[in-house]
Amino acid sequence: MRFIVFLLIVSINLWGQVLKLPDNPIEGRLVFEDKGCIECHSLSGFGGKVGPDLMKQQYYGSFSDLAALIWNHIPQMNRMFRKLHRDRPLINNKEMVSLVGFIYYLHYLGQPGSLSKGKILLNKKGCIKCHSVNQIGGDVAPDFAQIEFNASPLFMVQTMWNHFPEMSKEFSAEVKNLPTLTGNNVVDIASYIQAVSPRTINTRMTPGNPNSGKKIFKSKVCIKCHSVDSEDSDKPGPSLKQLKLHSSVSEIGALMWNHADNMKELMSEKQIVLPTFKGAEMADLIAYLYFLDFQDEPGNKLKGKTVFKDKGCDICHGSADDVGPNLTKGFKLKSPVQMITKMWNHSAGMEDQILTFNKNWPKLTSEDIRNLYAFFTGNLKKD
Repeated sequence: MRFIVFLLIVSINLWGQVLKLPDNPIEGRLVFEDKGCIECHSLSGFGGKVGPDLMKQQYYGSFSDLAALIWNHIPQMNRMFRKLHRDRPLINNKEMVSLVGFIYYLHYLGQPGSLSKGKILLNKKGCIKCHSVNQIGGDVAPDFAQIEFNASPLFMVQTMWNHFPEMSKEFSAEVKNLPTLTGNNVVDIASYIQAVSPRTINTRMTPGNPNSGKKIFKSKVCIKCHSVDSEDSDKPGPSLKQLKLHSSVSEIGALMWNHADNMKELMSEKQIVLPTFKGAEMADLIAYLYFLDFQDEPGNKLKGKTVFKDKGCDICHGSADDVGPNLTKGFKLKSPVQMITKMWNHSAGMEDQILTFNKNWPKLTSEDIRNLYAFFTGNLKKD
């Protein structure tokens, strides 16, 4: 498995706070290994076998989704640390952001492609009728073996998008629809083209910068048809946040391609010129779309108070005389990350106390976590 070192600086407003994602996702892998996660969880087969392979199962969603997943598995993780005779690791705020961000990035990078499947797909999708490979195939479009090719699947999606008008005319002339693609199709075809092209100039996938992607979303007039935060928008296209685009970069690229005909028709009605992309613009745009789902909605203070009682938090945190600090008056937190970090670092002691009360470990949902944060931060006693 290849991990890409790249700078990614993005701030997302989360629960009324600003969460700065890690500049470099590789840092999250260092935390993943240093804290012993790799001893139980593997990444594409590399690592422990006790827990699930994080590359084979999809772990995505908002920050609170991932935080709830980690919290709910703390008892099992604690037992495994004891079994392995390892001290339970403490985590600071920066490490927590890096770790959660790393888990979130895993699916974004996607899986490697298959050369054999890519070769078959060139024929199956009709690409070879216009393109050729070493002069075998059509002569309408360039020979894949002769063009300078950037091996990133995103580069292929960007190139296809830019040449969509010409490709659309060719397929229309034959009374055929443009081929639809899946994310795996994109990766497989790109892998095959990379293998046959002697002019491959870059074999690494550049995921893109969401900050730049946000600007591109506006400059390429995507914002005229799509909203990113409203379900009942009056814009003609669907709200992109509601679509939950937490797929790999190639899957999001394929989705854009599959709807290119509809977008072209709509743009024509609105007299909008179909945008083209250059450099890393497509990568940046898709990175921005991917991170839309990471942002959580604000929690509810009153519901948080109910969660606090229903989950038994008040048993230890309900008054000044309890085992833990009194949280009914609120708790000073700079961000949701700080709350999750404190919960993790104190969870061993919390588990011991829960056992003495003969209670079960309280399972939390993403909504529970958001509401608890709202309750703690919105219930601070005024000085």
